[in-house]
Amino acid sequence: MIKTISGARYDTSTAKKISGIVRGSGPDEIRETLYRKKTGEYFLHGEGGPRTRYAIPQGAHAWGRGSLIRPLSLSEAKGWAKQNIPEEFEEIFGDPGNERTNLNIRISKAAHEKLKNMAAESGKSMSAIIESYILDR
Repeated sequence: MIKTISGARYDTSTAKKISGIVRGSGPDEIRETLYRKKTGEYFLHGEGGPRTRYAIPQGAHAWGRGSLIRPLSLSEAKGWAKQNIPEEFEEIFGDPGNERTNLNIRISKAAHEKLKNMAAESGKSMSAIIESYILDR
């Protein structure tokens, strides 16, 4: 499914499928799939039968199977995952108690060599040495 929302394109055939759920059956069946675009944006593709929130009108008093795409913030994607696929949450988003970020820095060659030596001597990673230096001050 392809949908353009507020100028952004969401395409289930090119985005990475993260995980999905199926609930109910027949007219009550709901399928929801969490996707991540190459840009890092998340979206939910949902579809369902005539007695679900995804139903679309078909005539004056009839409803049919429908689908939609809904963009999600990172927080919304995490919330959906916690609620619907808690056993996969840590694998997808990492340990929520140990969130990390990447940092690129420029240091002199001499400082880099000293840091590598400190890491080798202590058995710790260079990141761990820098982090402990900052947090222990």
